[in-house]
Amino acid sequence: MAYLSIQYLLSGLNYIIAKISNNNDDDDHTTTSSTTTTTTTTTTTTTTTNTTTTTATTTTTTTTTTTTTTTTTTTTTTTTTTTTTTTTTTTTTTTTTRRRRRRRRRRRRRRRRRRRRRRRRRRLDDDDDDDGDDDDDDNDDDDYDDDDDDDDGDDDDDDYDDNNDDDDDDDDDDGDDDYDYDDYDYYDYYDYYYYYYYYYYDYYDYYYYYYYYYYYYDYYYYYYYYYYYYYFNYYYFYYYYYYYYYYYYNYYYYYYYYYYYYYYYYYYYYYYYNYYYYFYYYYYYYHYFCYYYYYYYYYYYYYCYYYYYYYYYYYHHHHHYYYYYYYYYYYYYYYYYYYYYYYYYYKGM
Repeated sequence: MAYLSIQYLLSGLNYIIAKISNNNDDDDHTTTSSTTTTTTTTTTTTTTTNTTTTTATTTTTTTTTTTTTTTTTTTTTTTTTTTTTTTTTTTTTTTTTRRRRRRRRRRRRRRRRRRRRRRRRRRLDDDDDDDGDDDDDDNDDDDYDDDDDDDDGDDDDDDYDDNNDDDDDDDDDDGDDDYDYDDYDYYDYYDYYYYYYYYYYDYYDYYYYYYYYYYYYDYYYYYYYYYYYYYFNYYYFYYYYYYYYYYYYNYYYYYYYYYYYYYYYYYYYYYYYNYYYYFYYYYYYYHYFCYYYYYYYYYYYYYCYYYYYYYYYYYHHHHHYYYYYYYYYYYYYYYYYYYYYYYYYYKGM
């Protein structure tokens, strides 16, 4: 998928570069006239990825109009657009003149006139062509070498390098220099405009698809990383919470055990006050049992502590976490069972 996306991107960029290189001389000419009391207008537009970027700065003072147009071409892979406008009591009149379409229409009209003249000469001179044969081709006639309508002196149909292209505005069919649509074929202009719009739409769609794919891939990667980080954070927080809860439970259990022992000691004191001899024997037995239980508890606590260290070691290296977590929980439950058993056994005594 990534390889096809790169190939599609390269083909689109080559197509865009070819179109831009063919139309690199078709500059936009903008004339702006502003009348204001206090106006500060700054517009900065930066469009990259092998496109043409136009940066326009207009500074206007009272009874003075200054217009500056600068064209800059930049090639990167980032698109940034920033527009800042501050206006106070402004009256602006803007007139925009695009000569690009006029020049293209003149070129098409010149090509059509040359083709009509060639066809007319072929119809009149079919039997006396310069190559001596009676066919309808004039490939070696001087007619194809006598294309003096274009200003650059070559035999092609383009006038991209004509020097007098902008000055030859009086060769439309009606003789004026305005934007009338009766000079040329309306269908041809509509077809050309549709082609230009289609090309612009195709380029925009391709660029949007690449940006969406990159954004989707970046969003997917960020989402996956965020999910993993969130899962890891939740997992760590859960482990920390469990450890804190376990510690708090031990503290509470210890406090409860201490409170119970204190309560038992109070009961033992009361019992000792009444039955000294029996309690002495019972105290000896309890002391022995308590020592045994303390020994057993100490042994088990050592084992539990060792296992907890072993468990933490495995958690730190991310191996067999769930298995050892369950095993540790089982031993913790087993330890709680022994505490409960001791409590039950002591109450039975």
